[in-house]
Amino acid sequence: MAHAARGSLGRHPRSTRTERGRAPSAPTPTETDAATRPQASAIDGLEPVAGGLSSRPRRRWVSIAAAAGVVGLLGGIAIGVATTTGGVPREQIVAEAALDALPGWTASGSARVEQTPDGRRVVVVDLDAPADTSLREVWLLKADASGLVSIGFLDGSTGRFALPASVDLAQYPLVDVSAEPADGDPAHSGDSIVRGELHPDT
Repeated sequence: MAHAARGSLGRHPRSTRTERGRAPSAPTPTETDAATRPQASAIDGLEPVAGGLSSRPRRRWVSIAAAAGVVGLLGGIAIGVATTTGGVPREQIVAEAALDALPGWTASGSARVEQTPDGRRVVVVDLDAPADTSLREVWLLKADASGLVSIGFLDGSTGRFALPASVDLAQYPLVDVSAEPADGDPAHSGDSIVRGELHPDT
């Protein structure tokens, strides 16, 4: 280590003797070996600097672990979304009804109430009935038919109707589709094609 210290300072014993005016003697094998070792010894003897090469593997593993954690979290969120919603918000069916033909009609149908992700309710009606020239109006009736609410007209065999927030399905559980003349009268014609009671979907 004595040679290493002198080598790190950049001076050699022979240069000291030359400065005193004495001719240098021929280097012995031992002196030659010592002259070539100091720099290597000085480098080999250095302690690792904090935060240098010795700390890089640790930082690299920490970075890899952190990146893996982020990827795992994002993957978990994506899987959770795909599992619960299929990636797209969906309506939830809250009630359904089978619609049966009333006397004088050979028809059938179905109705369901869907609740959208933002809380709105939609009544979906499917009707299988012979085509004619009358209008098909959709109603919600009280159980004893003492009150009714019109929610719209069918255009074809299927329709979707926004349900007013003020309508309580517990008070208006019947879905009715009537044949209406084009006379401008808003009242029910009394000619019902199909009717059925909504039941909560379980």
